[in-house]
Amino acid sequence: MKYLSKLLSMLLVGAMLYSTGCTDYQNDIDNLNQKVDEIQQELQEGQIDPLKADLKALQDALDAAIEDAEAKIAENKSAIDALKAVDAQHDTAIAEAKAAIAEAMENIAALQGQLDTLSDKHDADIAAVYAKINEEVAKVNDAIADAVERISDNEEAIEDLKDMDAELAEDIEANLAAILVNAAAIEENAKAIQENADAIEDNAAAIAVNAEAISGLQTDLADLTTSFETYKAATDAAIATLESRMETAEAAIVTLNGSVEELYQLHDNQNLLIENLEGNLEAFMEYSEAEFDALKSADEALNQLIVNLENSFIDYQKIVNAQFEKAFGDIAKNTELINALAAKHDEEVASLVAQDAAILETLDQHVAWMVELEENLSALDLRVGALEGVVGKIQTNIAAMQTTIDSLTQDLIDLENTLIDFQKQVNTQIERIDAAIVAALAEAKAYAEEQAAAAKDEAIDFAKEYTDALQRAVEKEIGDIRTSIDQLSAYATSIETKVDEYIENTDAILASLRADLDKILNRVQSIVFVPEYSDGKGTINYAMAGDVLVESRSTMVYQVYPAECAALIANAPAIGDVVSPLSFELEGLKTRGGLDMAPQFNIVGVEGDLDGRLYVTFDARNLGIDFYTGKMEYGVSLVLDTETANLSTVYTNVVPAKTAEQISMNIMDGEEVISDLVGSTVTFEYTDTETVEKVLPEHYVVFTVAGKTYKGIDALNAAGYALEMERSIYIDRYQTNLGTRPFDVKDVEGILEVKVAEVNGALIYNPVDLGYVYVAGTLKAQAYSRYSTVPVKADVNFEGVSATWTYSLDAYVDAANTGAYNRALDLTYADDNLPSDITLDMVFANAPKSVKVVLDGEEVDVNAEIVVKGDKYILLLNNFAWDKAYEVVAVYDVLDSVIGEVCVEATVTIPVATFDRNREPIVINLDPATAMFEPNLQLTNEISDDMDVVYETLVFGNEKHYDITCDEWLADNFVVDYTYTDAVVADGKEVVLPEEYNTLLAIDGVNAGKNVYTAFCYTDFNFVPAQVEYTKTVTTWYGQEVVINKVLNFEFPVYDFKHNSMYVYGADMDFYSQVQPEYTWKNDNEAEGLLKFDVAAVDLRAAFSVVDAKGNKLTAEQMAALSLSFNFEIEDEDHEGITLDPATDKISYYGANPYVNVRGNLYITNDNGAQYVVPTSFDEGGKYASYNVVKFNPIGTAEVIKNPTIDVNNAIAYNVHVLDYVELMDHRMGGRQNYDLITDGAWVEGNGENGFAQGVDVRANYMYRINEVWVNDTSDVDDDIRPYVTLNNGTLTFDNSQQLELTAPFTVPVTLKFQNCWMEKPQQVTVKVTFNPIK
Repeated sequence: MKYLSKLLSMLLVGAMLYSTGCTDYQNDIDNLNQKVDEIQQELQEGQIDPLKADLKALQDALDAAIEDAEAKIAENKSAIDALKAVDAQHDTAIAEAKAAIAEAMENIAALQGQLDTLSDKHDADIAAVYAKINEEVAKVNDAIADAVERISDNEEAIEDLKDMDAELAEDIEANLAAILVNAAAIEENAKAIQENADAIEDNAAAIAVNAEAISGLQTDLADLTTSFETYKAATDAAIATLESRMETAEAAIVTLNGSVEELYQLHDNQNLLIENLEGNLEAFMEYSEAEFDALKSADEALNQLIVNLENSFIDYQKIVNAQFEKAFGDIAKNTELINALAAKHDEEVASLVAQDAAILETLDQHVAWMVELEENLSALDLRVGALEGVVGKIQTNIAAMQTTIDSLTQDLIDLENTLIDFQKQVNTQIERIDAAIVAALAEAKAYAEEQAAAAKDEAIDFAKEYTDALQRAVEKEIGDIRTSIDQLSAYATSIETKVDEYIENTDAILASLRADLDKILNRVQSIVFVPEYSDGKGTINYAMAGDVLVESRSTMVYQVYPAECAALIANAPAIGDVVSPLSFELEGLKTRGGLDMAPQFNIVGVEGDLDGRLYVTFDARNLGIDFYTGKMEYGVSLVLDTETANLSTVYTNVVPAKTAEQISMNIMDGEEVISDLVGSTVTFEYTDTETVEKVLPEHYVVFTVAGKTYKGIDALNAAGYALEMERSIYIDRYQTNLGTRPFDVKDVEGILEVKVAEVNGALIYNPVDLGYVYVAGTLKAQAYSRYSTVPVKADVNFEGVSATWTYSLDAYVDAANTGAYNRALDLTYADDNLPSDITLDMVFANAPKSVKVVLDGEEVDVNAEIVVKGDKYILLLNNFAWDKAYEVVAVYDVLDSVIGEVCVEATVTIPVATFDRNREPIVINLDPATAMFEPNLQLTNEISDDMDVVYETLVFGNEKHYDITCDEWLADNFVVDYTYTDAVVADGKEVVLPEEYNTLLAIDGVNAGKNVYTAFCYTDFNFVPAQVEYTKTVTTWYGQEVVINKVLNFEFPVYDFKHNSMYVYGADMDFYSQVQPEYTWKNDNEAEGLLKFDVAAVDLRAAFSVVDAKGNKLTAEQMAALSLSFNFEIEDEDHEGITLDPATDKISYYGANPYVNVRGNLYITNDNGAQYVVPTSFDEGGKYASYNVVKFNPIGTAEVIKNPTIDVNNAIAYNVHVLDYVELMDHRMGGRQNYDLITDGAWVEGNGENGFAQGVDVRANYMYRINEVWVNDTSDVDDDIRPYVTLNNGTLTFDNSQQLELTAPFTVPVTLKFQNCWMEKPQQVTVKVTFNPIK
């Protein structure tokens, strides 16, 4: 195609010549255009159109082949879909089987539970059945294990086949061979399936045995589920393999849509692929066997599952479930009845017990009350009568409860009789169930055998049908694939024929076009040299490599007429090695040396433009030194030579360029210039004859000319330069007579390789420089590396040693804090790589060249020395630290015994690990102790702990560090030379101990530190602690810190308050005291009326007593002896008018609070004033926590009797006493009568008959401390009338003496506000007085 494109370009140039060339050639050009048209028409009709038709036919054939292939793929996909449908059916069967299994397992579990409960007598039989089942399960497990092993082998074979499929996809014929092998194996696999079917009968027999023990099916079903999952996985793998093969076939068919060249390549490779198929047949046979083994295993698993699943419990389940449902139904009903009766009985008994307890508690309470009542008979006569009534009611309730108990007792007797009858019924039902189970097991066994036989026949039929269908599908696929291959082969042959015809036609066209081109070139009229300089001469470039002249590349420019021919000449196609139809002739100056040495202008490139300029680039060769030195010149003529034309230019003189280009040369290694430099220094151990080193393997030569760089001489000459380069080996050393000894140097593909060839210790450290020398012209560059042999570096390794901190050796160093630890450690030889003639003794006979101790890669200041004593090697180590992993490294030079020079440098390595003691504080938590608190408590040695625990804790896990006994260590560390601090925390708060304190953990130094005492002194605290936490921090003489903790808990004596029911009311937690009124009667005779009223103070000392833990009341003397005191306090923040006298503990209640909360406090007080607050029932959650004192208010609630209407018909002043319309009574306790506080429009004044005594200032409002305020509202009264309406001390006056003319009634609301000290807020009543005009 590239030739045709170039010819068409020439034709276009010819067309341009036609339109722009000389008129003399018009007819020729017209004829040429006509010829071109005829050629185009001939190409179009004779070659291009048929070729297009062939291409269309080819495309149609390819489309048809693709459609056929897609049809085959669709058929294969249908087969895959069919397999997937079968797999879906299998999945459905699996789901159904799993559901049946789950249901069976549930039934079995239920039956097993009942059988275990009801049929213990069958244990021996069941054990025998289980043994048989286990035997059969073991057989099944062995079979499964064998199947799993074969599946694993198949999976490996499948993986190998997947790799082969990638190669077989290039040729569909491989599938044909593989399928033929599969078809040949079908009959053999069918026989294997028949053998598996025969094995099913044996499995059925085993299943029949299993059916005798239904409870064992759970294990069998689980195993079968696993087997079926294996089958499913195998089926999925088979489907995936088929899909992969279909995808491979699709890829192969798509490949056929490639280019013609690819079809040729496919045709050429067919024979090779067919030969390779013979090697793959055996693999495909293994694949087929693996596939059918998987199918066989799957069928076997499926058949086994079907057989076992058919051993269902349908009939058995109906019978047994019916029996159990009936039995359990009866049991459930009876159980519900029993539970209901029992619950009812328990409930009634609990109720009776609660009632009895309540009665007893009530009786106890009443007994206590009776005792107190006897002491206060005069004040409690009314309450005695009430209590007698209560006692009678209680006795009545007790009699009723006894009747209920008798009734329940009879119910219990009846219930026991019912249970006995029910037990008999249950026993009968159990016997019936046993018989039903035996019958059901027999029926299940028979049914299982029947279903197993049917499943066997069905499995055999299914296997045969499946195998036949598979064989038919395989045969059909083979035929289809063979037909497709035949069609493709025929089509490929037709394509090959058409391509040959196309090539022949194209060659003919090219020949015709070439002839036409020659005719066009024959029309060139002239070619004229275009000089660059005024002298009209051409310039020949050249360069200098040092002092050597190097010919190079030049370009000369010519003008072509007609101008359009320049581009045509430049684009003329190459013929053989001839780049262009142009050449140069030099004016008769060939030398006697022959053609090879004759001056030459070798054209390497031609370019032309539309202006007619022709640029000819050439390499000048063999022009001679006289030319380049100006002693002679050449004349050169450009010749255009074709088959039909020969045209040349006039000769043009050429001269050398005025200035030569300078060539430089360097040797590089990567981006680095290494000329005249020493590369790396390479050393060999003088005995190492194996190692081979390459000399500057990555080096290369670069040339630089006029700013351009060329990598290598070939790249330089390809740019037109004619330079030769020579390479030689560089060898240099101080002792030239040694040559390259001890090295052997070889040139391998241009790179020197160096290795030790002579083991000679005398040549150690005698280097030789090896490299390369490059010469081009007189340019020279060299590079080299230095090679030398060195002594053998050998390693001597000792096994690791360790140093452990030890009390007897290192405690004194810790105490001195110098860090001067030292050890002498015996060494054990491990290994070395010394030369065979060098021994350890020879190494250690020399003083070390260096010794260092390394830690984490860094040298540290630790002293190390290796000494030899007899046959022992000892490491002396000083000033080391603990818990480090050191490495001692010592270097020794070993001298050659003959030459006395160092021949071996031995590095001795010793790993050293140091292990420190535990330097963290040892924390000892002693067992907590408890002491009974008492006032002014002091403890010294009453609480003692053994100090052995300190030593035991210290050495636990660290026994290797302490070579001292417990008693020795305690005496060594806790008698003298130790420091300590004491800290005390009391009730969670740190205590600042006084300068001299006695609360501490005291170590008994007298007893060699064997004991520690928990000491306590009350004077160290300004409060009484409930818990003291001791911490003693001891630092031993060698720096070991020991922290000893101890907790001392105090138990406190129990004291509490107990109320006096005469003054405290309530029960449980709602206790209160009522403020009592204090009435003073005239002449102490209530009948003569109330003379004075007050409220009595509440005496809390009378209301509460202090008791001990047994409830015994404590006297003042006893409390003083116990340092016990009490007080009371009002807890409310706001209690105005309500006061508590701390001297008497009496509450005076002249406040409005409905009640006040009061609490009592008990204290035990030490001599230093520290108090312990005793927990009492007044604390939160205690029964007195909500105790309060309730006020007494003697005033009732005022009410408006009516709102009066006053008729106004006279010119007088109308006076209305508002109190006439207000009712208010007092409240008197003790069942007394309440009396009016307002009568006749005023506050009551005592007269001896109205409840108040007759006397001076005996008025109700004064007696009850009432303050009154009157307010009237005249806002709705007419402005003219308002001045005549007045209110004075409760009397509303309307002065109508002026004979005011009232046109309408008006109302005046009058409000009375009054309050005393016991009211929370003022009472208020409003009387609406209406004045109504009457005419």
